[in-house]
Amino acid sequence: PEEYQVQYVLEFLMDNNQYSYQTLNGLRSAIASVFKVLHPYQPALADQQLIANFFKAKRRTEIRIPSVPQLETWDLALMTNFIRKTMSESQNLTLTTLQQKTILLVGMATMGRPRSDLGRMQYQDIQFKYQKSSVVGVTIHFREPKESQVKTTQLGILADISICPTSTLLLFKEKSEHLRVNLPKEHTLFLAYIEDPTKVKSVSPTTVANWIKENMKKAGIDTSIYK
Repeated sequence: PEEYQVQYVLEFLMDNNQYSYQTLNGLRSAIASVFKVLHPYQPALADQQLIANFFKAKRRTEIRIPSVPQLETWDLALMTNFIRKTMSESQNLTLTTLQQKTILLVGMATMGRPRSDLGRMQYQDIQFKYQKSSVVGVTIHFREPKESQVKTTQLGILADISICPTSTLLLFKEKSEHLRVNLPKEHTLFLAYIEDPTKVKSVSPTTVANWIKENMKKAGIDTSIYK
């Protein structure tokens, strides 16, 4: 099993063909991670034509009936009403609450994934657009999305400032500016230990996902169904 033989890997996958595409892909990934250490100069398993053809065929033959949560989502009004009720006056919020409000609004507006998009979003990838010294929009780059090299979203200004992602994001940027002076250029937009300047640092993607889930629960969204 330590030998780099694509044919052996293919035979192993064929012998376990009764499992789902997702499970088999996980097995391939596990094998590849070991081969990457044992055979650092060999091509990635996923790039091998035999392996690629196997998964292409598997995808075609596997019938997947979508579940209810995959076909529908929760009512966004639950979250926007929750924000209006508990986080309406952005100027008066603590930095911790303002950060969480920003995460929720930007998440809904961009449909960014909590971990891979929002959790890894860098401060340097937020660019505001001005007209006559007033902000009229923002461009957000997700540097490492799953779909492509860079994923970009542009947002304008909402008349209802209490739930405007762009206005809230700008305020959060301004109020957290002093905390970023000593952070590396690649630091994340959202911060851990944001109330303590001596400990503040880039947030972990899992933490952002947990914050979102906690607020979804508070807003009355069933997080046992909608993850």
